[in-house]
Amino acid sequence: LAKARTEDVQNNLALISQLTERMAKITGQLKAFARKSALQLGPVSVRRALANVQALLEQRLRTERIVIAENWVEDDVEVRGEANRLEQVLVNLIVNALDAMKGSPVRHLEVCVLESARRVTIAVRDTGPGIAPELLPRIFEGLRLPGGSAPGSLGVGLSIVRHLAVLHGGSVEA
Repeated sequence: LAKARTEDVQNNLALISQLTERMAKITGQLKAFARKSALQLGPVSVRRALANVQALLEQRLRTERIVIAENWVEDDVEVRGEANRLEQVLVNLIVNALDAMKGSPVRHLEVCVLESARRVTIAVRDTGPGIAPELLPRIFEGLRLPGGSAPGSLGVGLSIVRHLAVLHGGSVEA
């Protein structure tokens, strides 16, 4: 303002406003994840849950230049559950996939949603090196397995995924 560059000031204020809104949205999502309340089941939009997860992980996805490919029918699919907990499952699976692809020459992440009869299957696929066959039976135990967790990780992400899936009457497999 002191240099009479009002256009720059307006652009900067608009950017600050956008970033503040984005921070508020992310903070709200983090607070929702942290809440430990009684399970209240209802219809949950899988498309909306995935959009919220992508917003939460936006910076990492952009930094690592990864676009999540969505593979499902045009219509939205709803599941009976709790939105915050479905989002937590998706965050854990996607973060695991991102961690698994570090150092991979091809990094592609896909979320597939299939609906059949009264069952919805959500699959997260990545182009990481895969899980060693000897570790596969133990990946949902919540233990830090050699070569099975990202550096700095507690190694409990998949254990939480399994717990939440079972809590909602579902299952998880690798």
